[in-house]
Amino acid sequence: MPIIRHEDIPAEQTRPGMKGRRILNKERGSATTTMGDSIMSPGAKIPLHTHQNEETIVVVEGTLDFIVGNEKKSCKPISTLFAPAGVPHSIINNSKADARILTFHPVHNPQTTWLEQ
Repeated sequence: MPIIRHEDIPAEQTRPGMKGRRILNKERGSATTTMGDSIMSPGAKIPLHTHQNEETIVVVEGTLDFIVGNEKKSCKPISTLFAPAGVPHSIINNSKADARILTFHPVHNPQTTWLEQ
């Protein structure tokens, strides 16, 4: 069983105010799961979007505001957000501190459909 040290994988800017890394994916030997590790700076946002597959997001550090479908929630560590397939969801860091999330979705996650920019 491989042990993957997150800090051994360089983080890249994925959105304004956000750095992330793919921890687990097909290239690292997973047949079914992709896992990401991201830091969201204050004010950083993942706009409203959908996926054809479900997504699970775990808040590890900080406080984040989520929209999933018609629900709006503020989540602190250790909280888990579940976005079913096709359900619009977004994340914003409205706090004054960085927040860290872990994301999980199928390794063959189809195209993301952005509903806002």
